[in-house]
Amino acid sequence: MSRTTRDPLRLRLPLRLTLAVAVAMAMTVVAGASAASSSSSSAVPKRTVHGECAVNYHGACKCTVDECDAPEPLGTLAANDIAIYSTTLSGDRLKRTVKKFDATATTSSTVKIGYDTPLQSIVGVGTAFTDAMAVNVGAMTADIQELILENYYGATGLGYALGRIPIASCDFSTHMYSYNDLYGDYQMTNFSVDVDVASGKIGMIQKALSLRQEALQAGLFSAPLGPIDDAALGPVGVLTNNHSMVLFASSWSPPAWLKTTQSRVKGSLNGTAGDAVHKAYALYLSKFLDAYAAHGIEVAYLSMQNEPSMSVRWDSCFFSPVTERDFIKTDLGPLMRQNHPDVGLIMLDDQRLEMDIWLDIVLSDADAAQYVNVTGMHWYSSANDVLDEFQYLRYAHDKYPNMLLLATEACAGEEVIDRGVVFGSWYRGITYFKDISGDFNNWAIGWTDWPGVVDLQGGPNHAGNWVDSAIVANTTAGTEFYKNPMFYALGHFSLFAPANSSRLEVTVQYGPDQPNTLKLEITAFLRPDGLVSVMIGNTDEIHPRAISIAHPTQGYINLVVPNASMQTLVFKL
Repeated sequence: MSRTTRDPLRLRLPLRLTLAVAVAMAMTVVAGASAASSSSSSAVPKRTVHGECAVNYHGACKCTVDECDAPEPLGTLAANDIAIYSTTLSGDRLKRTVKKFDATATTSSTVKIGYDTPLQSIVGVGTAFTDAMAVNVGAMTADIQELILENYYGATGLGYALGRIPIASCDFSTHMYSYNDLYGDYQMTNFSVDVDVASGKIGMIQKALSLRQEALQAGLFSAPLGPIDDAALGPVGVLTNNHSMVLFASSWSPPAWLKTTQSRVKGSLNGTAGDAVHKAYALYLSKFLDAYAAHGIEVAYLSMQNEPSMSVRWDSCFFSPVTERDFIKTDLGPLMRQNHPDVGLIMLDDQRLEMDIWLDIVLSDADAAQYVNVTGMHWYSSANDVLDEFQYLRYAHDKYPNMLLLATEACAGEEVIDRGVVFGSWYRGITYFKDISGDFNNWAIGWTDWPGVVDLQGGPNHAGNWVDSAIVANTTAGTEFYKNPMFYALGHFSLFAPANSSRLEVTVQYGPDQPNTLKLEITAFLRPDGLVSVMIGNTDEIHPRAISIAHPTQGYINLVVPNASMQTLVFKL
């Protein structure tokens, strides 16, 4: 979550309701991947609409079992075809059209793409499997539960390839809990994730993995069931038959009895690196990986602490760059190498503007650097991209080119003056598009939405940190949910830049007829199937932009990018 200070409004589900949710989830969200084969029919609404909302609900798209929108399949493209998917303020939602290449450019504003020089490979786009998402999905009827998960992970949805798992409670939980509250149990003999089974969180993740696997095996999303380019990603984070989605896990707080506050709120770990407390916390994190693997959920990356620079009134634990470095090199790193050598470590998992300081302190120590694979980053310090913080990604890549950069959290609606759900907010949608594009253009390998699914208030959240989300569930009715423009912004990337795509360099030359004050957000990828996808965002709500994109053999794509729009172009190289 962001650094915004909020009123201490707390929300806890009564025990009776918590148990009811658990039972509902256990019965209807699928306890394991074995029930996936029955998902296809129940996840399809009676009427599917392409290119626009089935029902427009204040600018969001309402979905029920009777009707819902879905992206039209890409289909087969001829050599001179360009498929264009458009989402606009005026109402298009991943609307598909097809045009042809032209022999010459029709505008002086030209886009050149480095087709022959692929850059970083990506893992893709996804969201977080929070307790709030499990509660909200579990509050819906069985067929709506299926339809929500299908919209994120399935063959007719966005096909998310990336997922974040909070380790025990975070603010997007109904209450605070850990996996071992037995004081003094340094050997973690009392460790258990049964709470995540009872809540439906584990069943929800299993169902998402199953939907994703089915889509991959059907040949959708062009994501091969093989290793990601080792030159870009190293030995971890592979997509195989047993890893249909790249999952990473983040801890918000150690068990309270290991902390200075004796609470999940605020404070830091007792003692210093190398002592019994630090070794117990390292074992706690290792046990989490074991426990989830026993449920068929393989985690590729582990983040020891979400937003370590914060000590706040919800689940948190302060680490400085020095104490994180020392914990990694003395306790967590060696244990992970012994118990989980194929799981990568994520450092920072905090604001982008802190990347340079943390990287320099942690990676200057070779004993710590040997264990770190990924730097995680959040967008909140940029005030949702009002400030340009992409310079910190460039700094990280230029100085540490082997370090992977992963956007581990972003959400909208977290600020006090603009808090919670706003149906149909175009600004939030186009800001997502801009940030995803900016991160990928500056060497990120993935981008993670937060917190998955919220209710009409923007929770549940035990700290009152209400936010907006790509999908909002009407848990009161239990029969409908709404897809905000953020959903479609995410879709422009998750659908058309699947896992293992490689970013391509983009150079834009604006002509005198297109003033530089109206720049576009443009990102391009070479996909595993050999197709090229180009994402174009026009943040200007008044002016369209005319551009010409050069192709090595077919000529030019002459395009007028509508005002207030997100577009994806897909064509053969």
